[in-house]
Amino acid sequence: MTKNFGVKPYLFPMPVYMIGTYNEDDSIDVMMMAWGGICAEDMVALNLEADPHK
Repeated sequence: MTKNFGVKPYLFPMPVYMIGTYNEDDSIDVMMMAWGGICAEDMVALNLEADPHK
């Protein structure tokens, strides 16, 4: 038996994201993020946490 769930914006297996920002001095900062996903058709959920070693 098969079931059609329709077309959904799921990301499985979960990819690794690269998040890039610009600092105040225009230098580039890039972070690798392993947890995140699409939570709606037009929204991405990013699970971020401060570094506990700093």
